[in-house]
Parts: sequence; structure tokens; C-alpha cells
Amino acid sequence: MPLELKDRLVKEAKRRASNYLTSYRTLAHLPTAEPCGKYVLWTVPSFPRTELASPERLLEMSRTWRIRVANFEFPNGTATPIGGVRHPLSPVRNYWYTEVNRFGLIYTEIGFTGEDEQFTDAIVCCSLVAYLVVASIRFALNLYEACAYFGLVDFHFDVAPTRNRYPYIPNWITGGHLTENRTLEDTITLGFTAPVKHIRESLMERARESYREFLWAFGLNVDDAAASGHFGSFQVG
Repeated sequence: MPLELKDRLVKEAKRRASNYLTSYRTLAHLPTAEPCGKYVLWTVPSFPRTELASPERLLEMSRTWRIRVANFEFPNGTATPIGGVRHPLSPVRNYWYTEVNRFGLIYTEIGFTGEDEQFTDAIVCCSLVAYLVVASIRFALNLYEACAYFGLVDFHFDVAPTRNRYPYIPNWITGGHLTENRTLEDTITLGFTAPVKHIRESLMERARESYREFLWAFGLNVDDAAASGHFGSFQVG
């Protein structure tokens, strides 16, 4: 069944990411099993049934598929085969795992900035949230269109743990550190479902709406014009 397959694909990607995380933390000489926080996001066909591309085709495509938003690149590093492909080839100092599955699942985990356990400032960087949302959606659209898939797609984005953290918006009028806006949420979750064509036609509107939902969790009611201003200062467009 498509829904059972989708659940299994996400669970298997989470398991591989967890195993990769163990390798990363061993390499980085970090003592705990988990980072201080993670951004977890995935895009997947709503009702996966057949393979969109072979692992060999995905590996070939990976040579040219990287997306750049401002100075941010998605995904990070060279791909390696895993039954689909994985980025990066081997663990790097900054925790990043991206998996592209032959059924169209694109699964990513990224550790919070300052993940070396010495970082004490409890921020969530808003520019990184904007980069991730825009770059990951653009990447997914390019992949699906290249594979001639135009059906429904689920986009899911978690930030956790977030309780008692506050948003950092660089170059904003407050100076960036909104320390009074600490969230009570343990996890901030964003997401939507739509056809590939509709997402392409409304990409930036959906990205800004997701960003506004993210800020809402911190008690910030930012309208679309203000969100566009933030994106402009982040050089996201």
C-alpha cells in the first residue's frame, strides 16, 4: 500500500540517519548520542507506488543537482550510493545527512549551529530556516520534474528541541536576538501537501508562509510583507 510504503521509507531513512549520526559524533569526539538540536525535513510523493529513478540514475544526476540559495548549498557534499544516494560521502565536522531515495523521498537532518556542546546561546537561526525551506523545495521540484513526476507531494519540517529557545533574525531592528520570544513548544513542525505544478507556481509564497508559521511558534505575528523583508535581508528570492 502506498501509505505503508511512505511510512516505511521515512522510518528507514531516520534509522540510517541515526547510524550516520553515531559515526559523526565519534569522529567529532562528542560524548552524547544526540546533538543539542536538529532540523529534520523531508519531501516525498504522497502516494509512492513505483521507483522514480534507479540508484544509478540518481548518482548520475547528483553531479549537477546541487541548489544554491545565497551562500547556502543543498545538499552538502558528494553523493555516495545507499540504495539511492546519500550526502555527504563521509561524516563531516558539521552534522548533515541527506538521503535521496529511488521512490522520491528526500530526507535531511542538520545539527544546530554550535553543536559542539560548548555553545550556550539558545537561538534558532531564522535565516537558516529560510534557506532550508527554499533550497529543499527547489531541489525536490527539480528532482521530481526531471523524473516526470507531477503528482501530490508532502513537505515536512521539524525543528527540535526548541522549548525556551528564541529566534535570531540578523540585521533586524531589534539587533537580531529576540530573547523575550522564547517558545514553549518542544518541537516546531511545518508542512503542506500539494501537486508539483502548484508548488512550482507558488514556491516563494509557500516558503514565506512556512516561515511565518515558524515565527508564530515564538509569539511573533509577522505579515507577508515583513516576511518578504526578512527573505530580502537573507538574500533569499
